[in-house]
Amino acid sequence: MRTPERESLFYEGLWIAAIVLQLTVIWGAPLFPSTDGPVHLYYVEVIRNLLDGTGPYPAFYNLRNPLPPYLFQYAATLTLEKLFAPLVAEQVLLSLYSVWFAISTRYLARSLGAGWRVASLVAVGFTLHRLVYMGFFNFCLAVPTALFLIGLWTKCAERLTLRRGVAFSLGFLVLATMHPVPLAFLLGYIGVHTVLSFIHSYRNAREHQMKQALNRCAGVLLPILLSLPVVVWVLVVSRGSTQSPIWQQAFFSRIFSLPGLWPILPMTAGWYRHAASGAFAVIVCLTAFSLVKKWRPDDFLNTKGAVILSACGLLLLYAVVPTEINGNGFFETRFVIFGFLLVTMAMALVQLLPSIERIAIVCAAGLVLLLVAPFWRINAQLSRDIEPILSATTVPEGSTGAVIADRCDITDPPIADIQFFPYLHTGVHFFRRSKAVLVGTPWTSVPMNPVSHKEEYSWNELPYCQTIPAIREWVSAAPNRRLDFLLVLTRRAEVPPAAIALGEEMGLKHVVALSERFVLLAVEPVTHRK
Repeated sequence: MRTPERESLFYEGLWIAAIVLQLTVIWGAPLFPSTDGPVHLYYVEVIRNLLDGTGPYPAFYNLRNPLPPYLFQYAATLTLEKLFAPLVAEQVLLSLYSVWFAISTRYLARSLGAGWRVASLVAVGFTLHRLVYMGFFNFCLAVPTALFLIGLWTKCAERLTLRRGVAFSLGFLVLATMHPVPLAFLLGYIGVHTVLSFIHSYRNAREHQMKQALNRCAGVLLPILLSLPVVVWVLVVSRGSTQSPIWQQAFFSRIFSLPGLWPILPMTAGWYRHAASGAFAVIVCLTAFSLVKKWRPDDFLNTKGAVILSACGLLLLYAVVPTEINGNGFFETRFVIFGFLLVTMAMALVQLLPSIERIAIVCAAGLVLLLVAPFWRINAQLSRDIEPILSATTVPEGSTGAVIADRCDITDPPIADIQFFPYLHTGVHFFRRSKAVLVGTPWTSVPMNPVSHKEEYSWNELPYCQTIPAIREWVSAAPNRRLDFLLVLTRRAEVPPAAIALGEEMGLKHVVALSERFVLLAVEPVTHRK
């Protein structure tokens, strides 16, 4: 017969093992092959040069004034690079994220109810979700931080003192330096939770309960007022235009994508997706049946209702929000990631029977293993493919260049069924290693980016396959406009005719094959190595 101590030890072992599995994925290859990671590391180098006034970058870039609330990742990476090489610093940051994700989801689950073991174990399996592989690290760091603050609010809302309010506001401030979207999710949850609690107290109609409700509302105002400057800061510097209508034709396709976990999983292979969604559905059914069986009408007017309403609201918003905001085509995915994690946390709202809980925990452990298993092989293969650009001959420091391609499918995923683009920005590693200037760097026109170009380039927001005409027009506009080299995205080390023609216009006569996917067109033979 199992004792409660043995049950607890069994769970703790699985939970720790689940975290270790995430870390083995991060450290199982020489680098973590995300889409945007190379550009982030390049910007860290730029910011370092701008802060200390050295290197080639101050002549080409500025720090925005005021700085936008998108700084945490860059500040953390700058700090870590004092101890580690850039690629290792990125892996350390992702490792800290993975541990923080596990701790914060567990904390929130424990604040919600007795079924926290199943919820927290399932959540760990989705640590390395699709947006982690896309390289949206600021958002990914903000998600567990917002979940932790939701747990803190849930625990302290009934008796929110000045000290707790200040502590919550400091957490709010840290969250604001990560990403504004999870910050908005947090405020939305607080609003829903407060309204439901007030209605619950109003229905009971006792004087002391009414006072309690009013005190609770007063408690809400304290952290909000303390954090108001942060909200203004976020709204002012991250403003942008909506580029597509709210009601999309893709409404129903988005809704139907949810059961198969399409927006969440970084891989879409049929066996992988069906097995993951099936295991998750079994766990949800086990907990949902128990939740409905023990449900009472008043249960909706408390934390249970706040969690469920917030999750449903975010999943609905996923179906209708604009596809592109501030130049980002993954805006709606942020809603579904957060809503999905709240659905997972809702499993903690009910205590399962011991036998059912054991079945659910075993299913959750299997789900965690299933989710990470393919990426030991995938990350290793992608790292081998990317390695040549990390050891290739470099150009002299301060050289100016651009990345070009003649076909848009050149940056398609090299492995079938993965939902990220590991080769899209791989060439930016070459610029960082060379301390060369990437003219027309991605995102410099996005208000959330702390770095901007001193000169505007028309191709900085274009796909690499559309940059050749824009660069040619830029070169022809003034006689002294030239680049020192072009980095050509290709396959089998072939240089497309359009790239050769552009290179000849700028006097780039020397061709160097850095790898099968990257060819360098330079003014002079390249002999530098780093």
